Amino acid sequence: MKSNLTIKICGIAFSRWTKDPRISVRQRKAIHQEYRKIMHHAKDIGSTNQLLTAYAMAAWFIAMNRMDDLSPDENSEIMKAGMSRSNLLRVVLGDAEHNLNAKHVEKQKKWSEKTHLRKYENDWVVDVVCGNGAFDLGYDYWECGICKLCQDEGCRDLAKYLCQIDYLFAQIMGLTLERTTTLAEGGEKCDFRFRRKDFPEG
Repeated sequence: MKSNLTIKICGIAFSRWTKDPRISVRQRKAIHQEYRKIMHHAKDIGSTNQLLTAYAMAAWFIAMNRMDDLSPDENSEIMKAGMSRSNLLRVVLGDAEHNLNAKHVEKQKKWSEKTHLRKYENDWVVDVVCGNGAFDLGYDYWECGICKLCQDEGCRDLAKYLCQIDYLFAQIMGLTLERTTTLAEGGEKCDFRFRRKDFPEG
């Protein structure tokens, strides 16, 4: 897909977040070059797609696993550690009040409807699930852009490592995430269920 400001900023951010003594300067440069190459020939998902940063994250993770000498587990831990320290990511993700307020949920419902049009082959397809007393907000993902990109790049098995980062994102937002199945591990959907950390038990 055509490069844009978001893709360039993601490259800079992921380069900083994955800086680690086990990855040499030469390897870091090779990772960034490979990231740009992957994004250039990746199928388009729309330049304003709200999950473009997740698509870029997958491209960066694929590039890491091609260009450094570490395992997917090690690369995943490096990525999560860097993201957990990022103030920028906290601003981008927002807090629990932002993500659970009625205005935001309505916006997400409209976005969900658009995903079902399947305008872009590699886009996500998602339903918003309103809270029912057991959780505050849910999402059922029926198709996943990360899984599709990994499949296109011949490394479908890497998608499952990126699924674990969702728990970090929930923590940053001040939420807890429960999920019983994922597309990356062969499920029919990814069933995200978010709760405030002070959500009453039982």
